Amino acid sequence: MEEIIIKYDDLTPPKQFAASVQLFKLSTQSQLDSDKEYIEAIITNDTSHNIRSDSLIQESFEYEMMALREFNAAKAGLN
Repeated sequence: MEEIIIKYDDLTPPKQFAASVQLFKLSTQSQLDSDKEYIEAIITNDTSHNIRSDSLIQESFEYEMMALREFNAAKAGLN
């Protein structure tokens, strides 16, 4: 996943799609951070990591939904 996130920086999307690409990157980063917290919860048996993981996966989902809205708006010519 970390390799995928780095590749986002190499992308040069058309201007109207730049916002959606940035939001997709944020979604991917939040998902990765959530996975790390989940692994830490398993290793340490500390439920606070589960809570953080859940919060980050929700954040990832919200970024994903915003990215899809931006992408669809750009595709429809609204941006």
